[in-house]
Amino acid sequence: MKNYNVLMAGVFVLTLGILVIGCPSENSDDVSYTAVQTGGTSETTTSSGIELTFSSGVTGLQASDINITGARTGTLSGSGTKWTIVLRSVSTEGNITLSIKKAGIETGAKTVAVYKKPATGKNFEDVHYKGGSTDRDLMDIFIPTGDVINKPINAIIEIHGGALIEGNKGGYWPHIDTYKDKFIVARMNYRYVSNEAIATDFPSLYTGEDVNVLGIVQDIRAAIAYLEQTATEQGVFINKLIVMGGSAGAHLTLMYSYKENIENPLIPVAFCISFSGPTDFTDVGYWGTDLVPSITDEAETLAVLGTMYTGSPMQASDLAGFNTGNLRSDIRDKFLESSPKTYITNKVPPTIIVHSQDDAIVPFSNATYLHGRLEGLGVPNTFIDTDGLGHGLGAGLPAEYLDSTLEPRVIAAMNKYIDLYCN
Repeated sequence: MKNYNVLMAGVFVLTLGILVIGCPSENSDDVSYTAVQTGGTSETTTSSGIELTFSSGVTGLQASDINITGARTGTLSGSGTKWTIVLRSVSTEGNITLSIKKAGIETGAKTVAVYKKPATGKNFEDVHYKGGSTDRDLMDIFIPTGDVINKPINAIIEIHGGALIEGNKGGYWPHIDTYKDKFIVARMNYRYVSNEAIATDFPSLYTGEDVNVLGIVQDIRAAIAYLEQTATEQGVFINKLIVMGGSAGAHLTLMYSYKENIENPLIPVAFCISFSGPTDFTDVGYWGTDLVPSITDEAETLAVLGTMYTGSPMQASDLAGFNTGNLRSDIRDKFLESSPKTYITNKVPPTIIVHSQDDAIVPFSNATYLHGRLEGLGVPNTFIDTDGLGHGLGAGLPAEYLDSTLEPRVIAAMNKYIDLYCN
């Protein structure tokens, strides 16, 4: 293995296979540190982390205190004088810049050499992103070939619809395939909502485990983490992510982009697209018997879906006052916990909203509310409204769900957002 001689701030360090770089503290009272890249071999494997060694013990250090340019970081572990931060992915082989923003620590920027596996295009179909054995954690990942993958690349992940109780990754917008030469494209399945409380009366809706909306959001997080891991193993650094979906997939798109992406981010979401997406489960116009055709009573439909969506068992009698906006406060809170509207702030990503005024499944008021809130907070958004195309937007959700007159408008908005937010 080659030795590397590095000159940095007057400090010479020579090590076998590991490059150590240190800088003298600008303030003798501060804690100085050295940085060491770990793992990885030039042109073979990607560096896996950076070890930090401090001149004296450090407490309370957090991953957010460490700023790294040229790589995406993961968890931080350690104590005292020895700490390690994981590198989830590296953009290019060569030098990255590291600095620490914490009182009492010398914060001068340091340069650390890291390695990166050469990129190769490859497709991964029907892979288990959670290591499971059923079809509910399957996903497809398409990594382009050619020079495009030798630099940071963006990714698109599509989330299928189906009321959270049916559907699969085969229901997607075919136009997205035209981006495969420049973007990583991924499609995923997820667990259906289910709750043991409905198992006796509605056995066909019980999958054998309790899963609510927030649980499915964690499935999406797991799929995105697997996407990033797979890309990294192929030598590809994902710059930003576009999240999109129709109907229930749009609901999950907004939940992930507005909640998980803000609270516990992985790949930064550049923007998201909602096709006929639910925003507010407390909207009096939302629920209807056509959501679950096997249930003919509206209150019972709401109770069954409410139980599965929120994870809290409900009876039809619990929903008194729903259609008049006088829902019991504890039930209302449960529905809001699973509603994207609860997580809208000025930090959410730019959003494209596509909705038809005559949608009989998800009321148009959900879309107008979302648009109004984003406008009021100054969040970039484009509202593509139409009429006469129903919930399926012309061709029926979840597959090929855009009318020929609507699709060019969506493509134009998407390409505009790519230019604005994917750099």
